[in-house]
Amino acid sequence: GDGFEKQSGFLAGRTCLSDVLANAGYRNAFVVGSELEFGGLRNFLESHSFGQIAGIEEIRAAFPPDEFDAANLDWNVDDQMVFDMALRRHDTLLGTTDPYLLVVETFSLHGDNAVTSRRCSGNAVAERTLDLVHAAACAADDVGLFLRAFEEQQGDRPVRIILMSDHLSHYDGADLGMPQIGRRNLVAFIDDGQAGATIQKTGTMLDVYPTILDWLDLF
Repeated sequence: GDGFEKQSGFLAGRTCLSDVLANAGYRNAFVVGSELEFGGLRNFLESHSFGQIAGIEEIRAAFPPDEFDAANLDWNVDDQMVFDMALRRHDTLLGTTDPYLLVVETFSLHGDNAVTSRRCSGNAVAERTLDLVHAAACAADDVGLFLRAFEEQQGDRPVRIILMSDHLSHYDGADLGMPQIGRRNLVAFIDDGQAGATIQKTGTMLDVYPTILDWLDLF
């Protein structure tokens, strides 16, 4: 790791979104397809009100060995398996009437050596690839399939969804065969029955936290 796994807490003196939601009665869950110790992620989550946490070891225990092996790429599993795990956690969260926060972190387009899920490969095994166009198309399909399954599980229960990139790609020299319009982070807010619109006001990732609080009437 990078040393952060040795800390007993992570930003323990700060109030994060998960803390605010926990104080408002939310149950918080987190799913990621990599090791929780890297970057102090487990310490951060445990320091900030996440009660259900699943990383690669929890995923390994939840799926048959052959299925896990097909999705595993050393330090992470493909997005397909991450979303399958997230749907299991979502089903558990729906077991009560409490509001909940479910955070799902993926890695398919993390840097220039991207990952394609099993269903996008020709041999039903997750693969690393330098073909970012193919990887991006696969990732978009993975997200779409997950959201449809998620909304089907959700039923008539109100839900709000946020899609966002966590940071700009490490690799900025990729030729995607399209005009270079500059690298941008993505943040999309999806609300039941609301038509889509682009926010023209300039902002940064620092604005996302208060925007979420305002969107949830917690600000």
